Amino acid sequence: MAFRFHDLRHFAVSQLVAQGANILEVARVAAHAVPSITLRVYSHLMEGALAEAAARYDPLRLSSAAAVDGAPSTRRVPDAFSGLP
Repeated sequence: MAFRFHDLRHFAVSQLVAQGANILEVARVAAHAVPSITLRVYSHLMEGALAEAAARYDPLRLSSAAAVDGAPSTRRVPDAFSGLP
């Protein structure tokens, strides 16, 4: 099976996206005219990013992260989340 230059380029850009590189920088590396082209072609590689972001910024996780091992939490819930149930 022969590989074209485009195949190598696609692989390199896919790796950058999958590793969480900034999409604006990836668009420049790929020489796309606008980042929306990069997002349209490679967004399927970012499917886990939304779940990861939600988990990272979950206020319940922040306030009860240490409760898993029974120790009181030393993490502080950000003020923006203090009024949430």
